[in-house]
Amino acid sequence: MINSTPINNSLSNANSSSFRVKNTENNENKVEDISILTAGKSVLAALTDSLIMGTGNTLVTLKNLPKISINTFKAIKNTELIGPNLKALLFAILPLGIATAPALTALASFLFGLFKGVDDILDNKKTLAESISDTINTVSKFDNKILKEELQNIIKDFENEKLEDGQKPVDIKVYETFRGVIASLINGAIGTAVFPTVTLANLPSILINFYKEVLKNQEIGPVYKSTIIILSLLALPLIPPLSTVGGTIYGLYKGLTEGYKEGISKSISELLKDVKEYNKFLKTLNKNEEL
Repeated sequence: MINSTPINNSLSNANSSSFRVKNTENNENKVEDISILTAGKSVLAALTDSLIMGTGNTLVTLKNLPKISINTFKAIKNTELIGPNLKALLFAILPLGIATAPALTALASFLFGLFKGVDDILDNKKTLAESISDTINTVSKFDNKILKEELQNIIKDFENEKLEDGQKPVDIKVYETFRGVIASLINGAIGTAVFPTVTLANLPSILINFYKEVLKNQEIGPVYKSTIIILSLLALPLIPPLSTVGGTIYGLYKGLTEGYKEGISKSISELLKDVKEYNKFLKTLNKNEEL
């Protein structure tokens, strides 16, 4: 196994300047570039911060999820703010939200950590050790401040808040609620299958055009270009699962809202329209890709 300590020490002592580090003139055109050591340190920070934040946030989510779930069910049961039909609907869909929470947290955290590491080194001029320490503190804050304190307080407030005199609880109709739940399940399945399919169908051409734009850009140097390409490749594996989880959540939401208001068939029709718009957006992005 290669000893990474000398590499880390070298990278930590490197010039941690941002994308604006080097300004050289070539034919009166300024070219922005970064040193190889700074580029290497930014990629290493991206990898370590992504791994720490993705793994850490997922683990603390799993640790806190049972208590959050129990307290949420309890709050829905005891609150005066909503009526029995809406409570039944929330009881029905809440398990889906609980099931997707760890996956969504993991994907978002891995992606956020990736770009946080780059930003720490290139823009905030932190050392690798400082970037890692800050990421660990961020995970700790997510655990102790957000999940254990702020989220629990929101749940308690929802449970204990009282209706004002003359105020009635918010409720929904029984048949429309049942229709919305069925539509939500159907649209959730459609979204899970269709959105990642459309994403992956457009992804190769988007990447090819993006890399063409990077390589032909005369305002940035070769190290800068290489760093952009490497970082995009690191983020690439997150795109399929993100589009899958995002498609599932959007399908569930679309089916529930449209199914409740307009019916199951209408909700499916509206979801497919949104898929077409999403596909159109990706093709537009493909045609207009530039730095």
